[in-house]
Parts: sequence; C-alpha cells; structure tokens
Amino acid sequence: MRKTLFFISIILISSCGIFKPKWPSGSFINRNNYEEVISESDIEKHSDVFSGKLDQSPMYPNGLNGILKHIAENFNYPTAAKQKEIKGKVYVSLSISSEGWVENVEVVKSSNEIFNDEAIRVVKAMERWIPAKLNREFVDFRYVLPINLKSN
Repeated sequence: MRKTLFFISIILISSCGIFKPKWPSGSFINRNNYEEVISESDIEKHSDVFSGKLDQSPMYPNGLNGILKHIAENFNYPTAAKQKEIKGKVYVSLSISSEGWVENVEVVKSSNEIFNDEAIRVVKAMERWIPAKLNREFVDFRYVLPINLKSN
C-alpha cells in the first residue's frame, strides 16, 4: 500500500508540469498587443546569422511603434547634448533570451559617445519580449536597434 501511494505521489508531482499553462498564451499576446518587430526581409538580409527560417520573429508590445514609444518616453537627453543641440544615432545590440528578457546590451556604433550610457539604460529597461521561435522552440535572438536622437 505504501509503495502504491509513493508511486502515485511521484506520478502526480512529475505530471504537474503538464498542466502548467505555457507562456506566453495567445490571450496574453493579444491582450498586450504583441507584434513582430523584425520583418522576414530583415531576417533574409542577415541570412549569415540565421541557420534556418524562423517560425516567428521576436515580438514586443505594439511592435516597432512600442519600442519607439518606450525610447521616446524614457530617454533622458543629456544636458550637454541639449545645450549644444547635438543629434545623433546609436546602434544598440541586444540579445532577446529564449525567455524573452533583454540581455547583453552594448553599443556597436555611435555618432557621439555622449548618448551611449543612456541608450544602454533605456534598452535594458524594455519590457519582456516574446522570443523568436525556430523549429517550434523559443530561441535566443541577437538584434541591433538603431536609435535616432535629436533634442526637442
């Protein structure tokens, strides 16, 4: 009897993962308006990086517009750049992990170093993404985000 109860409890414990809802659910994606950020043509341009066709590119709330809004609302334009009316462009490389978190953020190209630290800070503060899918599995994805800057 004890052995039977022991085996039943082991089966129940090990099967708990089966009933766990998968992240992200379709309703979560729709409710938060996640949209693919990187087009298929952009991925094809970088075919040297991808070993296969993605099932789904990474998704962010409101897609590219959501990213632009996040940057516009959160970027603190450096005072020195404002005073001198410096504008520029920063290319920030980031990894979107298979769990959707932004990682390994670094500037790969910048028209002016005065923007670099703030660009990194703002990108690190992004919401969780829906990761890219390859062969029905979430995968890490490296992305370079261009940020255009001008003071208002």
